[in-house]
Amino acid sequence: MIQIIQNEKDWTATLQTIGNFDFYHTYEYHKVRLKDNEEPWLVSYTNGETKIALPFVKRPIIDTPFFDLTTVHGYLGPASKLSPEKFDLPDFKNEFDGLLQSENIVSAFSKLNPYIDHQEIILENMGSIEQVGELLYIDLTTDPVLQRQSYRKSVKNDVNKLRRNFTVRVAETEEDLHTFIDIYSETMDRVSADERFILGQDYFDTLTKSKNFEVKVLLVVCNSSGEVAAGSLSIITNGIIQGELMGTKNKFLPASPAKLLYDEIRLVGNELNQKYLNYGGGAGGREGSLYMMKSGFTKNHIPFKVWKYIVDPEKYRALASKKDNFENKNFFPLYRA
Repeated sequence: MIQIIQNEKDWTATLQTIGNFDFYHTYEYHKVRLKDNEEPWLVSYTNGETKIALPFVKRPIIDTPFFDLTTVHGYLGPASKLSPEKFDLPDFKNEFDGLLQSENIVSAFSKLNPYIDHQEIILENMGSIEQVGELLYIDLTTDPVLQRQSYRKSVKNDVNKLRRNFTVRVAETEEDLHTFIDIYSETMDRVSADERFILGQDYFDTLTKSKNFEVKVLLVVCNSSGEVAAGSLSIITNGIIQGELMGTKNKFLPASPAKLLYDEIRLVGNELNQKYLNYGGGAGGREGSLYMMKSGFTKNHIPFKVWKYIVDPEKYRALASKKDNFENKNFFPLYRA
């Protein structure tokens, strides 16, 4: 059986039945990430003991009766509860294709989550899966001493020096949360961030109140002045810690207090017996400065992949042919380039 779920109660119940999901899969996260004219979609498939939940955002294709599917910001792909040897891929593909065709879906796209099992098995023989970068992470199941030994020597020195001048504490009050939000907003203004990183109060209120994951906000406090210099917001779900947001006050930039946060959330993960701490990647891949900075904390990297699926090739070609030229032929779907 396959169906579309668009209400919070059934969406949450489906994920809870599966158990193996990240916070990006949740209804709450979709709610605060949707844009105008977008709808949340959770494709739910059940066949015996196999259960699959594939979250999307449904978008209209302007001036047509057609739609396409994409994903919110983050790492998604299918969450599932299945045994690979018992998974009936032809049945899933037949049900999935039939559903999308009945809903006039031309194409589907998803950013995959490398910490969720069986994603590529589920999407096999449907479109293409392409590596677009790498993500840095720490395996929190390893010895904490070995975790720190993998730090670059200069990073170890920086962290030791920072701990003499700054202290990290957990945000516990509404005032603490607002302090972090102010610092994050100041940081986004400073770097002229893309609109997807400009977040309103609703984003923070919705996520911090969720019972499907735990939000952990850390603040770096200057020992001499007592002023909060930097902060981070991480989200913990089913063994996965996502270092989601981070910011530093302008006046403290020369000291780079944010480096303490990369170390501290690792310690939190160890205390809570989590499996993975995802540091993410960088806009410039391995050559980018952000990636290089993060790589000072770990040598572990894992492929970051996306899934592209043309559901109706004829309609896809017709829509793409209306474009006069393509500056980026790798863009997907091509008719939105």
